[in-house]
Amino acid sequence: MHGFRHNHPPPSEVEAFRFASPSPNARGRQKLMREVAEAKKNCRNSERREKRAKEKLGEMEAKVEDMEMVIQATSDENELLHERLDESTSRNSELKQEVKHLAAKFNSRVRREPQKIATSVERALSTVFAAQRAVYEVKTPDGTIQDWARNVILHLVCASDVPASKTWMAFHTVTEALGITIVGSWSDRSARRIVLEGALAAEEMIVEDFAEALGIKLTCSGLL
Repeated sequence: MHGFRHNHPPPSEVEAFRFASPSPNARGRQKLMREVAEAKKNCRNSERREKRAKEKLGEMEAKVEDMEMVIQATSDENELLHERLDESTSRNSELKQEVKHLAAKFNSRVRREPQKIATSVERALSTVFAAQRAVYEVKTPDGTIQDWARNVILHLVCASDVPASKTWMAFHTVTEALGITIVGSWSDRSARRIVLEGALAAEEMIVEDFAEALGIKLTCSGLL
């Protein structure tokens, strides 16, 4: 060890500074390495930013596709709603025309109804009363409605479509206007019962006519 120091004396201060300081080439290499490292770092940062940008772009494209689907669905729904609206508008127009037609028909019928009832009553009177008399009694002394009154009720209801509940009002209005005196009256219940009895009588007549056409004779106890 002592021999090495003796054969190799310590360097001078200039030599020590030269050995301690890097050479220009070494400094250039270090600078280049730093630049390369910085470039790699920037490149990695750029790649990460590009990756994030692509991911963000993908998310935005997905959102755009979703929005396009929603817009398309909304457009289809709006088109369907417009079609339904057009159909509803057309149907409303048709209904308005129908209502207008029915209203006109109803008003015309309402206007004709009093005259119709009066005509029906006059026809019933002319049919039932063969001879003109000054006073007509609706009921017999025992309270039974007479046949002419029954015929008037049946004629008004069956032949002239006058409701049973309005037969007396219609009949009395016309007879009063004609100056015919009517003694007594009939109730709505009696009018409905007479109409029902008339219907039953008509059915019996139909059965009898049918049986007679077939050569069958009906009795109270059965067939002969």
